[in-house]
Amino acid sequence: MGILKLRIIILLSSVAFISVGCGTPEYKASYATCYTEMDKKIPAVYEKQQKNETRSMSVPSANGSEIAYYTVPVMKDVMVNNKERNNFLHACVKKKCLKRGLKANCKQ
Repeated sequence: MGILKLRIIILLSSVAFISVGCGTPEYKASYATCYTEMDKKIPAVYEKQQKNETRSMSVPSANGSEIAYYTVPVMKDVMVNNKERNNFLHACVKKKCLKRGLKANCKQ
């Protein structure tokens, strides 16, 4: 999976989290603003890492067929600075909400 595809997936999942999750419009606005700031200040850094994936296949046996499981090594793009980005994002949202005179989660 390419880095661009991974970024799009992360962005879409973040947008889905915003629209489904924490409800207030103020929170959503702060989150969107902070996400943009985070992308500029702390760009996502990816590196290839080897992960193991379990796969299965049906194999014939005396009783019909059975499912056999096996593990294969797979190279994946992994965001190595995800924790730093999340910390920045949550601190930024909290700061913006408090600045507006609301609680840290943008509720009154």
